[in-house]
Amino acid sequence: MQRAGRAFYSGIHFRLSRERSLVFYLPMKKPLKVVCYVPSFNAGDTTRGIEVARALVQKANAEGRETDVTFLCPPVDGPQFEAAIVQAGFKIGYTAVPLSKERIEQFMNADRTGEEFVPDYEVARLYIEKYMEDMRNRKPDLIINGCIPPAGIATRILQIPTVTYLPFPAHDKWVQRHLLKDVPDELENRFTHALPKSVRRGLVSLASRLAGHKRFFTQPTLARAGRELGWNEKQPNLFSMLRADVELVTDLPDFYEGQDVGPRAQITGPLFSRPQEVEIDPRILEVFARENSKKVLVTMGSSGEKRYLLEAIEAVTRGGFHAVVVVQPTICSMAEVKRKIRIPETVYLTDSFIPAHQVNPLADAVVIHGGQGTVQTAAFSGTPFVGVAMQAEQQANLDNLALHGAGIRIPRGFWTADTVHAALGRVLSDSGSGEKFKARAAKLAQSFAQNDGHRGAGEAIWRFVEARGL
Repeated sequence: MQRAGRAFYSGIHFRLSRERSLVFYLPMKKPLKVVCYVPSFNAGDTTRGIEVARALVQKANAEGRETDVTFLCPPVDGPQFEAAIVQAGFKIGYTAVPLSKERIEQFMNADRTGEEFVPDYEVARLYIEKYMEDMRNRKPDLIINGCIPPAGIATRILQIPTVTYLPFPAHDKWVQRHLLKDVPDELENRFTHALPKSVRRGLVSLASRLAGHKRFFTQPTLARAGRELGWNEKQPNLFSMLRADVELVTDLPDFYEGQDVGPRAQITGPLFSRPQEVEIDPRILEVFARENSKKVLVTMGSSGEKRYLLEAIEAVTRGGFHAVVVVQPTICSMAEVKRKIRIPETVYLTDSFIPAHQVNPLADAVVIHGGQGTVQTAAFSGTPFVGVAMQAEQQANLDNLALHGAGIRIPRGFWTADTVHAALGRVLSDSGSGEKFKARAAKLAQSFAQNDGHRGAGEAIWRFVEARGL
């Protein structure tokens, strides 16, 4: 491929005679140079970034434009998901600031605790400076940014055309009015659980208004560092840090009908990892091939938590199910699971990658956390779910499906082996309730199939590329 910065020409031939012809050379556009900043320690953000980049490349190819795409990842002290980027055919580079396991835990827990991503001012300033340095050196035509606020601030200071991809609109009014569909898990208890629906709606409204004041949304340390480095923002907060020229919301448009999602948001349709089909582990096929059995897949991505995974495993080890459990090494080791829980022959544990989009349809039900990719894979497959959310965005993802009757969300405080087992019993019942869950999940799957998130993302980015003449 020819590199950006050189002259490109295309020859147009006019034949004058058998012996002579004229060739006029017209300038072609150079390859579109794209840098994708992804938090490669997070499976969901990484795979969504891959799918967004694929969507752009496919659209550019259709328009006759070459692309030069590089993924930039932090050098991480521990497991991450770089292999998925390489397998997708993209180049990888590294940002200048390595992340320790402690820093990663701080990032991953911020949306659960309501605290800041980076509470240390010197570290916050260093992160922004290093992203700015990298952008100046690479000189991209376009930046694609996952949920990385320091990178977002850097793009705003340097005024580089930017696309973000997020699981929900980064618009403060939308968050206050629409993010929460039910009482947040941190407030849920036996008393609130018994309240009338009208009172619960009032609690939801109050919690939504108060959420915007949490340090997670205000990010005061990053905001201060950004201002001192030249970020001229009147209301610095998480939303303005993630503000971009195009803000992709990789979700089903039906969930946002009639809502104010902000002036730059583009609801693309579902966008989750669907790599090329691969051979499925024969042991998985064996478990799910057993006749007259209720088949359950347990998978909690990279952002699930150990205690919730262990309760789910305990639930499926009890009689009545044949189950496949994905034990993500970033959550828990296989050895620890086997020490704590007796695993019967009807349950197969694996810590290897599984092609979720191929395995989900083999199951009768799936036990999941609320990560958008995991939720969308289940919905697209038409598989009823039992789920638990690790934070507010995941709760919203699960509630969107539950409100359509496609499964059951259990609040974190109520998530035990007993409640998970009982919920699976309802979802997989041979009586009326099980049939309703199955039918509603199948109906939701039709809506997912009718909305091509790859096309929606590619077209939204390409409209911007053409409008800006990139």
